[in-house]
Amino acid sequence: MQAALPAGMRAAVSAMLRSGDPSSPVSRQRAIEAVIGSGVPDYDEAALNADLMQPFEAIRPALNQVGAQLTIQARSGTWPR
Repeated sequence: MQAALPAGMRAAVSAMLRSGDPSSPVSRQRAIEAVIGSGVPDYDEAALNADLMQPFEAIRPALNQVGAQLTIQARSGTWPR
C-alpha cells in the first residue's frame, strides 16, 4: 500500500483537476499538498503540470492499483499506520 499510495494520489489529483478547472490556483495548491502528504515531498507545480499532460489511459493503472489495495484492506479490516 505504501508504494501504491503516492502514485495513486498523483493519478487521483490529476483526474480530479481535469474534471474541474485545472488552472484554479486553490485547487492546484490543494492537489500539491495532497500528493506531498501521501509521501512525495518534492512534488511541485512542474510535477503537477507533467501529470496533467499524461493521457487518462496512462494514469488509470495507478488508480486501479491503489483502489485494489484499499479494497483488500477494507475486507481484512486492517489499515496502514
